[in-house]
Amino acid sequence: MKRLVLSVVGGFVIPFLYSIIVGPLTPYIKNPTLNQLAMYPVRWPILILFRLGFVPFENEIALLLYIIICNVCLYSLLSYFLLWRFSKRKKTAQSLPPNPPPFIQH
Repeated sequence: MKRLVLSVVGGFVIPFLYSIIVGPLTPYIKNPTLNQLAMYPVRWPILILFRLGFVPFENEIALLLYIIICNVCLYSLLSYFLLWRFSKRKKTAQSLPPNPPPFIQH
């Protein structure tokens, strides 16, 4: 249950921190290719809509909710699998029996 809650929190925090860090830096990026690459981790849902031929600029609130929901789902899944992977490593290391003391003879 903790892993699920942490992953949902990570789904909100990861894109938010990325936007706070990279957003103010984009005016200083002079290369248009780098500027476009900097927007992909957060604005990928808009790119999917453009690929489908749907222009999403009629209702800005719906577009913002769509972007938030897609980013939370993606980064929640990513953080859930990372947390699951790290918890599996700990359990496999702890499940081995301890080495017997050297004075025990077989």
